[in-house]
Amino acid sequence: MKRQITLDDSQIRELIEFYENKKEALMKKMVELNKQIKDVDALLTPLEDSIDDSEPLKLQTFEDEEITYNPNFSKAKKAAWILNEVGHELTVNVIAEVIGDFEPHLFLNDEEAKREYITQLSSTLGTKAKNHKQFYRIKNEENIYEYGLLEWREPN
Repeated sequence: MKRQITLDDSQIRELIEFYENKKEALMKKMVELNKQIKDVDALLTPLEDSIDDSEPLKLQTFEDEEITYNPNFSKAKKAAWILNEVGHELTVNVIAEVIGDFEPHLFLNDEEAKREYITQLSSTLGTKAKNHKQFYRIKNEENIYEYGLLEWREPN
């Protein structure tokens, strides 16, 4: 059964604005995806050209390329990116705040969602630190764990 609703002008304007913003976000995403497709094509071409080639394949690396924050990163990769940017240990709460700055939609004034995210992030970082994978943790002066990147530690 179809239902019919009536909208006044202000509601119509809100819908138009909503869909224009949605369209703009999708267009930005499309531009980013097209860039990624070009990057993949740039990697595929030498691979495809090297088949049946007598010379060994030499690939260009992108180590000097600046990596930007990506909301599609895993929680651990987001934390690592943030830690790498600031260059020192941070608490889970501070890391979560920075993630929230990049992705405000994650919390949207929802303290329960924020607490849940912090709990998940804390679990992820704590497990990785315990297993000596990518992160370490130390207690600060307030007896709160701060996390850093294992690569910052001197080898034993």
